[in-house]
Amino acid sequence: RIPLRKSVPVLILVGMESLKYHVNLLGYQLLYPVLCVSIVIFMYKYFWVHVIMLLSVFGFSVFYGANYYFDIFSENYSSRLERNIKKKDGTGTAEYIPEVLSVLSFIPFIFMAGAGLYSLLYTLQ
Repeated sequence: RIPLRKSVPVLILVGMESLKYHVNLLGYQLLYPVLCVSIVIFMYKYFWVHVIMLLSVFGFSVFYGANYYFDIFSENYSSRLERNIKKKDGTGTAEYIPEVLSVLSFIPFIFMAGAGLYSLLYTLQ
């Protein structure tokens, strides 16, 4: 046997299974960057591919973000409503007054959504 130095990394292939594994690994490692770069090249060459990609990413992020906040806010609302029902007044009605800050927090969102829609429509002209 030839003595191996510890400072030099050596890959010892044992049998054909290990060779198939490494060939598959190298093939997938080559395929992934080629696919990613080809998508980027298409987005660079064709404006509409880029617009579709941006709109789809924006749409997915808005959809999943809205679902998350809807779930969180609906749980908070239902727990607040249950607490208010437990503290009923003499008439049997629960009082619920929305907080002013919760309503005002949507103003920047509405402004940014309008600005984004305006800029999108301006670029499509």
